[in-house]
Amino acid sequence: MGKVFQFYEGKTVLLTGITGFLGKVIFEKFLRTLPMVKRIYVLIRSKKGSPVEERFKKVIHDSEIFERLRQEKGDNFFNYLFSKVVPIEGDLLKEGLGLSKQDYQTITQEANIVINCAASVDFNAKLEEAININVRGSLRMMELSKQCLQLENFVHVSTCYVNSDKRGWIEEDIYNTEQNARQLMDDLMKMPPAELERQTKTILGNYPNTYVFTKSAVERIIKAERPPNMTITIVRPSIIGAAVSEPCVGWVEGVTAASAVFLLSGIGMLKYIHANRNAIGDVVPVDVVSDQIIVTGALCANLRDLSVFNASTSSRNPMLWEVSERNTVQYWRANPPEKRLGSCEAQLIKDERHLRFKQIMRRIPALAYLKLSNFVGSENMKKNANRYLKIIYKAESVSATFSHFASNEWIFDSRKIEKMIDQLDEQEKNAFYLDVSGINWDNYILMFNWGMHRYVLNEKVEPPVSDKNDILKINNQAKYPYFSDINWALSSGKPFKPRSYEEYKSLLFNSSAVQDAISLVIEQQTKKQGFSQGLVENVNKEAHAIIKEMISNYKMSTLRMMAWFLHKVFKQIYEKVVIDDVNLKALANHNVKKDGPLIMIPTHRSYIDFLLVSYIFFAYKMQCPHIAAAEDFLNVTVVHHILRACGAFFTKRNQKENPLYKAIFYEYVQRLLMDDCMLEFFVEGTRSRSGKMLHPKFGIMGIVADAVFDSKIPDAKIVPITLNYDKVLEGDTFPYELLGEEKVKESLPRLIKAIKTLSMNFGRIHVNICEPMSIKQYLATNYPTADLTNRVQRKSIIEDLSYKIEYKLTDALVCMPTGIVSAIMLQSRKGITEDKLINKVHWVSQRIVERGGILAFTPDVSGSMIATRSSMNLLEGILLKTKKNVFELEVTSDTEYKNVLMLSYYRNQIVHLFILEAIVCVALTAFGPNVAFKEGVSLERIWEESSFLIELFEREYVLPNVPKTLEQFSKTLLAKMIELKVLKVNESGKICIVDENQVSFYNSLIYPLVESYWSVLLNFYTLSQSKTKFMPLKKFLQQAQWFTENMHDERIIQHHESCSLDTIKNAIQKYKHFKLIRTYTDADKSGAEENILLLVNEEKLNELETHIQKFLKKGFSQSGSVSDLAKRTLLSEYPILARL
Repeated sequence: MGKVFQFYEGKTVLLTGITGFLGKVIFEKFLRTLPMVKRIYVLIRSKKGSPVEERFKKVIHDSEIFERLRQEKGDNFFNYLFSKVVPIEGDLLKEGLGLSKQDYQTITQEANIVINCAASVDFNAKLEEAININVRGSLRMMELSKQCLQLENFVHVSTCYVNSDKRGWIEEDIYNTEQNARQLMDDLMKMPPAELERQTKTILGNYPNTYVFTKSAVERIIKAERPPNMTITIVRPSIIGAAVSEPCVGWVEGVTAASAVFLLSGIGMLKYIHANRNAIGDVVPVDVVSDQIIVTGALCANLRDLSVFNASTSSRNPMLWEVSERNTVQYWRANPPEKRLGSCEAQLIKDERHLRFKQIMRRIPALAYLKLSNFVGSENMKKNANRYLKIIYKAESVSATFSHFASNEWIFDSRKIEKMIDQLDEQEKNAFYLDVSGINWDNYILMFNWGMHRYVLNEKVEPPVSDKNDILKINNQAKYPYFSDINWALSSGKPFKPRSYEEYKSLLFNSSAVQDAISLVIEQQTKKQGFSQGLVENVNKEAHAIIKEMISNYKMSTLRMMAWFLHKVFKQIYEKVVIDDVNLKALANHNVKKDGPLIMIPTHRSYIDFLLVSYIFFAYKMQCPHIAAAEDFLNVTVVHHILRACGAFFTKRNQKENPLYKAIFYEYVQRLLMDDCMLEFFVEGTRSRSGKMLHPKFGIMGIVADAVFDSKIPDAKIVPITLNYDKVLEGDTFPYELLGEEKVKESLPRLIKAIKTLSMNFGRIHVNICEPMSIKQYLATNYPTADLTNRVQRKSIIEDLSYKIEYKLTDALVCMPTGIVSAIMLQSRKGITEDKLINKVHWVSQRIVERGGILAFTPDVSGSMIATRSSMNLLEGILLKTKKNVFELEVTSDTEYKNVLMLSYYRNQIVHLFILEAIVCVALTAFGPNVAFKEGVSLERIWEESSFLIELFEREYVLPNVPKTLEQFSKTLLAKMIELKVLKVNESGKICIVDENQVSFYNSLIYPLVESYWSVLLNFYTLSQSKTKFMPLKKFLQQAQWFTENMHDERIIQHHESCSLDTIKNAIQKYKHFKLIRTYTDADKSGAEENILLLVNEEKLNELETHIQKFLKKGFSQSGSVSDLAKRTLLSEYPILARL
């Protein structure tokens, strides 16, 4: 334990000023960081009709500063608080501080440390008032401290500006003056109040206001009247600002000094400030001051001397006033407050004549408006005119008040605290923020203004600074943003010139692999139709056509134009593009000659994906990749030329069996890699219409791996990237595809129509760049003895590598607020009040953090509120808001099929964190409530049922470390669920449910899958009734989906997302794996469609169907004969199915 912690062990502290900004921070810090303190007495002045205890409770209740402590202590917060704190009625303006005899005796017998931070910080206070509280009140505290029998330090809070009558370097000392400060104060208080007020300006002399004048006076009195054996520490803060670290970044309360300037500028009231923008301004975070008071209180104790400390930043980390001007304007323009008078146009003006001119020009319209209102205006118009003029005069007054501090420059010595830092151990250095040299002033001023917005205006806004960058903010503060974006596009990106389009065409066509493929095709065609020279020419033409259609035509000029365009569009439709760029910056110095090309593998959710990755690399001045793009835009006029020039090359999914196409594509990708081109492709193959990770496709991954395995390139660095959207641009089309409709083909008219999206808000994108993977290193680590000449073994390695990449992508997915809100709304289908929704979002976000998930917002109550309301706006039309009563807003989800599927899409973005636990919960719930909650289930039985569901739903997730054995299940998944208090082991050693809320939420994620797989299985009964036992797969899919929809309409199943074509296809694939069915195509028939054939009898179907049916949600399909009902429905009520 360090010196500070040791000192405060068992100590009693008397603290004044806890209703003020600084005092509150000191008080909270003692409670949270120094629990070893025995007692804290807090001196509070009672107000009329408000006893001390009530005022104290109001301080605790009303201030968000204690939120962190509340969360840490939970239900024990108030017990802890009142075990440490004793509020005492007192008044610095009264003789004897207004203490009762008992309180006086208690304090004088027990207090070890007295901290006096009570003061009047009103710069314009009358001199009489300032003397009463700042001088006489402080001296009364000093007198009380003298009487404390166990006093070890009296800490008095002053201000650096007690020496503001001087300029330049200010030392940590009390400058001597010939005046007797005590006599001066007494003489001033003897003057008649009217005379004192009239003479105030003369009395102050070079001091700017009554606050610093009286603070200076009391320092000199304390120095003169300190008993020789008394320890006194004076801490002088400069201009106190918002917290830099604790209790939370940006916390601020009240409107004084710099905070008044920032706030009034933000609401558009204050436009011109008399200040030297190139002068050093000394702003010190409130938590730095608080920590310095606490530390000096301990380390200066019992010195029997007077110590003075400047709590300042100007000597160690100076900040120019220009920094505060720039960042204040930046913040408020980006985040205009609801309670504003106009836009933020704050200017610092050094020249007084220029300032006066600006102020007069601002007055003229107000005075003209007032004159006009007096002649022809209504009473309301006159009232507004007077109000407008008062606002202008108030703004001028604030500027004048702040002028002295912002127009002059001081450097406050702070070397004493630097020496004290050396006395702290590592734990104390982390606990107390004393080293101000690391403060980033740009970020600090932004967060200071955010604190005023969030805590003073009380508007829910997200903080502007995080550990991740918003790349849309590039150049957003330039004077001419339009031209600034052009300049950015011209100066960003990394120039790269690959081979020309014509050169690639020639290389590919004449390569041995492509020539071999041409010969093979000619040979195959000759067998069918005989040889002719025309056949050779046609095959060669086909090869040229494939090459021309496939390859890119990379041009930096077009890439720059596209980057400029995307920068404009993204700023229009997205609030932020947030990127965790630590790994990206590490790639800036990648040596492609030594380490091979970078291979970018993003998640695939939107057409925006491949554009976004290139945009990010361009913005970070890195080489943009060549992109393996699907054929969707291949036939879109003009667009495909632009995309080619940006590095896109096009692939066709229907050419898998074409040896010529395969050879050209293989050769082209390998040639790009050998030419040091970066590559981007989607390992999932296609966009996920369900919001889930799709199982990997191995084609391009195999080509890249082959290039490394065959030593055509030295290595390849795989860079997994997750792209996480609040709202997907083309998401509205996904439900129609999941309901079986044909995919809408992209065309130029369709893209032109999409221009209307520029007026829409699609929220935020969070980009997570994962740590790169070396293919060569992966091979050496996992397959050190692999025989790469063995094609089967090579294929296995490539598949394993592809899954490893997807596991990294899954771990790096960011949980967006729309995903959490959608999951809750699908659980609460009858609706939920807004307050309950916010609480539930907070609850789910905590569950996500517990499981190591990544959140797109802070998981506290405030962050959850912002996230919830933002999601409700983004999901407008899907979510419906109605007034439940005067006070409550109720949120319901639209029951239209496409909207339910859209909510399901967003919900699936968070399911990966819970699905294995959810499977266990569903398996346990299937035993019935009595068994699940009380009696419990044996480990073996719960594993038996869970392992069945894990295998059944294998295609619904891509997760690492899925338990394969009972031992793995027990030691990993089950142990985790017990640790997280989802389940427990009861007295009889069986597993049962602990937290019904968690289980209910997790079950809601799985029940739609159970219904879908069950429904597909029921459809196999139509095959069993057929003589041939087969039907066309396409018709079976239509039948299965239609039947599931009808079961939903008949309320046999509850969840409409069970009808999703994506899930139905996954179920068919799984049943194919179970060997219940097989799919085949007639080899003898050209263009024959795929069929589905039943391989088992009804008895086998009944056995599996009964097993799955028991996992259906209890209480909805209660009847044990639900399967029979469904079968009858299938074969009787809908006989058309049999004919299909």
